Amino acid sequence: MSNTKEDNQFLQSLLEHMLYISKGECKIEYDEIAKLEQEDELKASILQGLKFIYEDLDLHKNDLHKKLETEYKLKALEQRNKELEQFNYIASHDMKEPMRTIRSFSDLLQKKYASQLDDKGKLFLNYISDSSKRLYNLIEGLLDFTKVNELNEKQEIDCNYIIRKVIQDINSSIKSSNAQIEFSDLPTIIANEVSMTQIFQNLISNAIKYKHPDRIPVINITHQSNRNYHQFAVKDNGLGIEDVYHDKVFELFGRLHNKAEIEGTGIGLSICKKIIESAGGRIELRSILGTGSTFLFTIPKLGH
Repeated sequence: MSNTKEDNQFLQSLLEHMLYISKGECKIEYDEIAKLEQEDELKASILQGLKFIYEDLDLHKNDLHKKLETEYKLKALEQRNKELEQFNYIASHDMKEPMRTIRSFSDLLQKKYASQLDDKGKLFLNYISDSSKRLYNLIEGLLDFTKVNELNEKQEIDCNYIIRKVIQDINSSIKSSNAQIEFSDLPTIIANEVSMTQIFQNLISNAIKYKHPDRIPVINITHQSNRNYHQFAVKDNGLGIEDVYHDKVFELFGRLHNKAEIEGTGIGLSICKKIIESAGGRIELRSILGTGSTFLFTIPKLGH
């Protein structure tokens, strides 16, 4: 390129365009490139290349901006969820004490003064006692639900030991229902012991709670394994659940029965789902109404 006046003007124009591009702007017009092509194809190519660079940078900039915006929204949502969980925990924790006091006083009134009350007074006292117990259990369930994310410590645990421990903990409901819990040769896995205990206790307790009135509950716990996951199945011969409700059972407070029919808070299966999904697994329900239900859930193997 000869050092002519036109060349110097072109270089100056090129520097100006580069300065604009560095500021995120582009003053190069396609008409200018088309006109220059007729005079000097090389200069037109240089200008065209510079415009392409700007457009490529602008595309990447917009893409990066969208990614950052998405990331920011996700982090903001995460923060909001953490704040809500913290509020839920504090509110639930603060409600426990007055509810415990109401329970204690209603129990005391029933023991000491029930004989002095008329039928209406006894009925009211029973309402207070039952309602306070239900609300207390609900608060306990909410506290368990908000504490799921805190259970991060993992260790080697024998799932047979976990089931035996759960059987001891809920022995009274097992005896009163004559339930049979069948399991054998369950694996030793890397997981959080408290979390696994909560999962099995909720699933076994549910199977007993929703037993079929015409047969004793039989709960069978089995295990399969592949390269990446442990899969557990908790199968019962209870009431069963219609297909349309298979997702609802995992929702918070997702009760399918009236509390007068079957006691419960509607939190247990939500806790199971939250624990399992937080660990990178999944839970699903297979059920036939009147025949029974099987809850299948996976726990990732360490390093997968």
